[in-house]
Amino acid sequence: MDTERDKLTDLESDIRTTGEDLVADALDVVEIEKAKVELAPDDPRRAGLAKEAEAKAASMAEKTKLETELVEEAQQVD
Repeated sequence: MDTERDKLTDLESDIRTTGEDLVADALDVVEIEKAKVELAPDDPRRAGLAKEAEAKAASMAEKTKLETELVEEAQQVD
């Protein structure tokens, strides 16, 4: 059985990993949006890029919820 210190260390690792994933996702969205800006409004690739950005943003929303839960759990470990 994990001690409270071990649990807190595991949570800290999970929070850090989630944060790093969010940073990577955000950078991906930046690159997608930069690519879209370079395209003409009627370029057929815009729709695919828009869907890709939307999917990435939805994934980020779920990760931020998870991160909030992890932080709240870490705050309750004594």
